[in-house]
Amino acid sequence: MPTILRGLKAELDKQRPLGVLAAMPHTFERDSLDGFALALAQAWQERGENQRWLFDTLGPLGGERCVQFISQRLEGWSHQRAVQGIDHLVRIGSDEAIYAIITLALGNRTLGARRHSAFGALDIIAKQRDLADRDALIVAVYPKRGNAKVTATQRVWLEYLMLSGSRMSAAAFRRHVVGNPVRVPLAETLLWAECAGDRVLRTFRLGDGYEPQQDVGVVHPAELAPEEVDRLRRAFANTPQALLQLERPVFWLAQPEARTKALVHFAKRRVGFYAIQTVFDQRGWAGENDEDMHGTVGWSKHFPRDHAYAFATPNETLGSIGKVEVRDHAGPRVFDTLHVVTISELLWDLETAHGRAVETAPPPTAAASPPVVVERAKSGRSKCVVCTNAIEKDAVRLGVERTIETPSFTGLGLVWIHPDCAAGAPELAGIDIAALLQRA
Repeated sequence: MPTILRGLKAELDKQRPLGVLAAMPHTFERDSLDGFALALAQAWQERGENQRWLFDTLGPLGGERCVQFISQRLEGWSHQRAVQGIDHLVRIGSDEAIYAIITLALGNRTLGARRHSAFGALDIIAKQRDLADRDALIVAVYPKRGNAKVTATQRVWLEYLMLSGSRMSAAAFRRHVVGNPVRVPLAETLLWAECAGDRVLRTFRLGDGYEPQQDVGVVHPAELAPEEVDRLRRAFANTPQALLQLERPVFWLAQPEARTKALVHFAKRRVGFYAIQTVFDQRGWAGENDEDMHGTVGWSKHFPRDHAYAFATPNETLGSIGKVEVRDHAGPRVFDTLHVVTISELLWDLETAHGRAVETAPPPTAAASPPVVVERAKSGRSKCVVCTNAIEKDAVRLGVERTIETPSFTGLGLVWIHPDCAAGAPELAGIDIAALLQRA
């Protein structure tokens, strides 16, 4: 054992591949190495966190006990040490290690820098696992057992799905949500949406018998007509929801202001600097500090629906928000080009920070749904996506946009449907098919 320790110290201290670390997994059982690395990490801690090589055995040799050691300390360590701990979890690479990173990423909002590092680590792991992105990784990696912290993390994840518009395939939804005993009790309380890209095709809840065939996400009430939200609130009246969804306030901008690039009407609603700062801290805004000004000169927050940041600047007395802009890589955005969820969540934050009851403008007229193509088939090569049978040449067919996944293409494309099969296409729900056929 002294020889092994000397070899490990030499290899880890000098960052030279001497072969000791590479040989140990072939010589000792995984569980034994896990206990060995944990003992070294505990010794490192007892010695006042000196001799870092003891700590650095966690990644290459550690297992589930080392994952627990690291995860219990990620929030309490310094930022630098926490980043090193994240690196060790990435190297361990088990689902338990990855979920520890997910828990940090979705956790305490005051730990912004290390949460950013955690998200970066998830991006790396997603690539290693050949997944589309970290959102797909978070869908696929979940706890096997529940507790209070696990439930809290899953609630944050579900809210993230709603705010970001992140989607999962119908198959992933069935496997990782409906088939997950930890997630399904929360999922049963929510309203879900079957989607084509950013467009909501229909809503459903678990247990109503509907089986989605396209991508699935958690719908935000701003994406629904007000009368539909009212109806759904009544339907869910006896169901305490896992997150604030249907009872979530929805806000709209009146048209004159919606056509601008800056909101200034909060400037006269003075409530005091600390009242604003308290609300913004709670809602995930980051303070923008200027050393020359000796304090906070503004706040920023990421709004994922538009991949953009909102910047809020206080007025001259620091008692209210004098100006708000939303910017992406091209500069400030006109507000009526932003997603309705971005507008609603931004205004909710600002109204809450200024401590006033809300008077909302009526929602703008909803954008028209993409048109349904009605034509006669030009050949006999197309197939109906509902019944999968060929559509004969010169037969009337209906075309709708749908997410298509093939080895060479993923995105929105036109698919074809027999008029008699229209009931099996969610895109055609509520559409007068007879009126459409009069065009042919």
